[in-house]
Amino acid sequence: KNTILIWLLVLFLALPGLGQTPIWTDDFSSPQGWFLADNWVIASNKLEFYWSPSISNFDQEALSPLISLDDNIGELIINQYLDVFSGTPDESAEIAIISVNETTVIWDYVLLEGSWGISSGSDLTFSLEFAGQDIRIRFRTFGLTTFNWNWWDVFEIKITTFYNNDLCVHSITGPTSVEVNEEGTWQVEVKNL
Repeated sequence: KNTILIWLLVLFLALPGLGQTPIWTDDFSSPQGWFLADNWVIASNKLEFYWSPSISNFDQEALSPLISLDDNIGELIINQYLDVFSGTPDESAEIAIISVNETTVIWDYVLLEGSWGISSGSDLTFSLEFAGQDIRIRFRTFGLTTFNWNWWDVFEIKITTFYNNDLCVHSITGPTSVEVNEEGTWQVEVKNL
């Protein structure tokens, strides 16, 4: 019985896989390349919009450095948290992709809906349609007053790409069977296709 399970594992691992690989990541250890409007800062390893100083009729953005995308582009993953002081329909948060030809809003959040995510960050995932292009990511806040915000924290941004048949198990060496509650060690050789 154990031998069958091991051979099934070997067969499964020997099949070519689909790999999702990060090609661009920002953990906000540095503000280099970012354009930040008045209430936006990069500090303590996060991008943050903060309500103070209070500004009326505001429209502020944080704009990423230029990002060159791969031809096999996958997903944009943003780990963030929005803390709302007073939910109103008059203030919004927006994420957009700016390419050579257009600005595409991919997320729009009205503060009336209250806080978004958990304080340590929640992932927001988007499929990207900008293969082979240069883009910027724009975080925008706008409305009647920043006083209705507490903050918008962005902890990490990750862009992935998909490579078909990226890795393949070339060989597996180790015991052909193990007894119940017995440990076994295998060596797996992986080949990058």
